[in-house]
Amino acid sequence: MKLTTIVLCAFFCGIAVPSYVVSDQDVEKTLGLGLCGVIPLLIVLYITTPSVAFLHIHLPPGARTSRDALRRYVHQMPPTAQIDITTLSPIAKPRTTTVDASALRLAVPKRRLGLVNYVRTREDVARENAERPWWRFRAVGEMDISGSNRGVKEGWIWDELKARLERVAELETKQKTQ
Repeated sequence: MKLTTIVLCAFFCGIAVPSYVVSDQDVEKTLGLGLCGVIPLLIVLYITTPSVAFLHIHLPPGARTSRDALRRYVHQMPPTAQIDITTLSPIAKPRTTTVDASALRLAVPKRRLGLVNYVRTREDVARENAERPWWRFRAVGEMDISGSNRGVKEGWIWDELKARLERVAELETKQKTQ
């Protein structure tokens, strides 16, 4: 969908609008034609940018020895546990960000018309942006982690982490109201 919208925008802005300019069409028609390419692109970029394709949790060697060891590690997961979050760029190129488990939060209230349900802490995003070269995309701070983990190996780990993040959000909400 993203790629199709980019091609659509390129057609309108790269072929149709210049041909209208050359043939001396009305400015309103030319502007409207340009907007026909730009508006869908902006909407699709706004809606689809924060979608998460994959989540990978870095496991220490001890947690890989058995299923029981993995279960113990997940139930006592330290805040420094690393999570790789893979999102797709506007041109469908995968983009992976490594985040500490403590830097991931439930978005309360949801943002971007309800499309963002998880965020990273401001400090974590600012730290990563400070380390990035100026020419690279800014760090992903808002994301939509949804969908089923059916068929995913050890998908219950995300369910456990999600429950923990929901408990943290409840505690933070209680602290703000007091």
